Amino acid sequence: MLRRTFQILSGVGEKTEQKLWQRGITTWSDLREAGDDRLPGRVQRRREAHEDQLAMAEHHLADDHTAPFDRWLPDREIWRILQEAGDRVMYLDIETTGLSYPEGRATVVGAHTDAEGTQLLVRGQDLSSRAVQDLIDDAACLVTFNGRRFDVPWLEREFDVSVDVPNVDLMYAFRRLDITGGLKSIEKQLGLDRGEEIDDVGGYEAVKLWRRWERGNHDALERLLTYNEADVVNMQPLADIAYERLKAEVYDPHEPDDPQAQQAEIPVEDAG
Repeated sequence: MLRRTFQILSGVGEKTEQKLWQRGITTWSDLREAGDDRLPGRVQRRREAHEDQLAMAEHHLADDHTAPFDRWLPDREIWRILQEAGDRVMYLDIETTGLSYPEGRATVVGAHTDAEGTQLLVRGQDLSSRAVQDLIDDAACLVTFNGRRFDVPWLEREFDVSVDVPNVDLMYAFRRLDITGGLKSIEKQLGLDRGEEIDDVGGYEAVKLWRRWERGNHDALERLLTYNEADVVNMQPLADIAYERLKAEVYDPHEPDDPQAQQAEIPVEDAG
């Protein structure tokens, strides 16, 4: 889907992108090959700059380098990167002892990818700045829930790490689809089950489990890790659902059945 995205180009917003799709210009290749008479005015005027931008985008994708797309795409369209990131999509969630740093500390950093499976870093064991940075460096894209406001800024402050890959925040993706609530609530709305043994665990309970572990309760840590693992593993099917529904909402209405026929029917405007 990323090669059908024109909002990475200067001066191209949602409406101009839709005009291109409606005229049968649905891919970057289509745009390069299209005659000026098929282009909205603002795209005609920036044609040379857009060709340079597309060449740069193709270069980064060929090198599996997705970081620039976090800058080029509007925040609400970051979800479009998911298909390109493939098995290097990392589902990330953290547990903490409070709501803000430095009053609180991260206790568990959980990550899940198709390539590496699930990794859980635990405070006092293997959780460190180096370990967190290594996790992020292996990712082409992060998927979080409220991670733009909470998880990622927290990791950057406490561990002084650099997070320069796209972050698809499912909380905002589902709000766009009129599905609201916390992570567990949305799971239930969409029919996902994380198991009765941790169904009653939430953020506040996670803090209490860590405190019990500090007092020597080994079962508490196992329960906390099971909870965090469910968070990151369940984000994968949630991301799949969000992606498919957003794709159907954004792209599918502008997919012509017969691009060539539709091109001829669409009047060309002199302005964007």
